[in-house]
Amino acid sequence: MNRRLVVICVLFTTVAIVPPAQSAPRDYASLRKAADAFAAQSKPGSKLWRVDLTGSYRSGSLQIQQGEFHYFLWTKAGLDMLRLQVKSLEGMYLPQVESRTDTIQEVQKWQMTPVPGNILSPDDALRRLNRPLPDDPYGAVLRLNLVQTSAALADYSWASVRTLGTSMDVDIFFFKTSPLGKWIWWTVVKQDRPLLGRVHEYIYIDAVTGKATSACQGPRTGLIPCQAEAQPGIQPGSASLLMVTGQVKSASAGRLVIVTDRDMSVSLRRGTAMTFELNQPHLQSINFQSGDLVTIHYENQSGRMIPHEISFRGPDR
Repeated sequence: MNRRLVVICVLFTTVAIVPPAQSAPRDYASLRKAADAFAAQSKPGSKLWRVDLTGSYRSGSLQIQQGEFHYFLWTKAGLDMLRLQVKSLEGMYLPQVESRTDTIQEVQKWQMTPVPGNILSPDDALRRLNRPLPDDPYGAVLRLNLVQTSAALADYSWASVRTLGTSMDVDIFFFKTSPLGKWIWWTVVKQDRPLLGRVHEYIYIDAVTGKATSACQGPRTGLIPCQAEAQPGIQPGSASLLMVTGQVKSASAGRLVIVTDRDMSVSLRRGTAMTFELNQPHLQSINFQSGDLVTIHYENQSGRMIPHEISFRGPDR
């Protein structure tokens, strides 16, 4: 009788459980903590005065890709500036902090005020909007900035300085529409509007109270109603609107007086005073100053001049 020997081999495989790739935290508190620690070691006594964040905001969650934290220190030699770039990278447990050459070449003295301790986090500030932010059609990241505003922003004492590190058009629109005397988180998002095309919405969130306001800039770089404020009547892009340029003489909550700075027609000569009714909320909140150079697109309603869009011009234009 043949016997067959059957050998059963049991293989034991040991599987090592590998934790997923680690990455440094991307929340604001962690990035701020890392920046503050670096600043305290690099320039003891320095104070934070501005924050610039880039990232994305979806489903009520802010994902920060990079943060720039600006510090200042008054010394016997004068003002010392420090700009720290903070990133969260794959494979690292802590944010990476690097010192950068500050791109803001000049700042106003009023800006050198330390960020107070009762500031809302950017996540909390954005949630106060109670609405999603539109995705940029070209895939650009969200830029969110923490700055202090001041009454000095309303006049042209800043005109030769890129205070925000942006273009003059952005600077002027921000200075004329942002709430003054506040610490604010602010950002700009794009809208595609029927008849108008691309519109930029400037969103301002009080960094202490969470109150949010916004101002919309039309294709001609002028201030136009945001959708929530839109009024019936002639569309801002309509060919029926008239146009005039001039210098602000006086302004109140419901009235704007300008003096034309060029000949607009045979009947409308340079030096003519014109009074406009500011009957829409987005126009009543502008920080007008005597001497501002403006371009106004308006309609004439039985002798009443109603602006639909107001643009500011820098003094060098």
